[in-house]
Amino acid sequence: MAEAEQHAAVIRSAIASPAAAAQSSLAASWCRSALRHGLDPAHGPAADRLDAVRLAEARQANARLLHHARPVLDTLARSIVRTGRCLLLTDGNSLILEGRMTDGDAAMFDRARLVAGECWSEAAEGTNGIGTCVVEDRPVAILKDQHFLSSNTQVSCMGVPIHGADGGIIAALDVSTNRYDHDLDTTALVMAALQDAAGSVERLMFADAFSDCRIVLLDQQTHGQAAMVAVDRDDLVIGASRAARHHALLAGVSAAAARAARRSVRPARRGPACRCRTTRTASGARPVRRQCRRCSAQPQDRPRDLLSPHGARRTELIAGPICLTLETVAHWNLRRPARPRASPVQASLSQTAESRMSRAGDQARGDTSWTCTPQPRC
Repeated sequence: MAEAEQHAAVIRSAIASPAAAAQSSLAASWCRSALRHGLDPAHGPAADRLDAVRLAEARQANARLLHHARPVLDTLARSIVRTGRCLLLTDGNSLILEGRMTDGDAAMFDRARLVAGECWSEAAEGTNGIGTCVVEDRPVAILKDQHFLSSNTQVSCMGVPIHGADGGIIAALDVSTNRYDHDLDTTALVMAALQDAAGSVERLMFADAFSDCRIVLLDQQTHGQAAMVAVDRDDLVIGASRAARHHALLAGVSAAAARAARRSVRPARRGPACRCRTTRTASGARPVRRQCRRCSAQPQDRPRDLLSPHGARRTELIAGPICLTLETVAHWNLRRPARPRASPVQASLSQTAESRMSRAGDQARGDTSWTCTPQPRC
């Protein structure tokens, strides 16, 4: 009881400090728990565990997430879950959906409310590894007395957010333990394993969201997060993972800058002698405008450095595209300069030339066993 009162006094002194929240992210989370959510560190949370029906509904709403995350949880549990340690998966609202723990620790983690159906958001539990990592959108480790509520100081929580195909948080992975020998080195190892597992789930969710597209990996993954973009059949980028949105090559590009650049350039005006024409591709999805020499020298209605149909930056776009948001990348073509297809007339002329060359070679060798059929005029 004395330890709980001492812990509550430390929390209240940090909340009363005018500079603590600015100097420490932990103190900022304590202030959010007390001032925004109205929690008291000396009082425990209200019991609000979901029953079987509501838990089944929550799992059904996250069916795709569970489908891809369960194999990752099983693989990670074989190396993480030991006596006094559990592995948890939550949704975007910090509601525990799945858990992996030993049979001997099930009763202990049930008393600690670290089981499926419990909500560990900052609004309900104060500062903790699950809710705080979701709020701050980054990996967080909350060790024992760093928790806001005195009733949670017996466990240490390490949480990592999981992002969906649109870059938003859809889930979180957490490892909680009450082991006395849990130190900072163990925390670093567990956090690295959690980040790799979260990256695996993110890649599976991204591939599932864009199953009919081609996935392009921009660079090597960092801490389990891979910078990926989804390219459709017309080689247009229609999706980007969170790591791709924060890519170093994409940091200076935004949709507002692209719109401003388009407004600053006047569209091309066709003169009286213009011979431009508009055709469609084989699929008929996108119109392609073929310009004459006169109009090709005039400025385009889009920035040439961002979208160059035959520019030199095409290779750079494949290695590190400059598209960032979905609003912008939907109009940016990342296709390499492709060899133009031959028209039917050109194909017929090519076949005629090859036939004549082959006949001339056979005649030179004295092979006249075949008969020549006249070629149609084009």
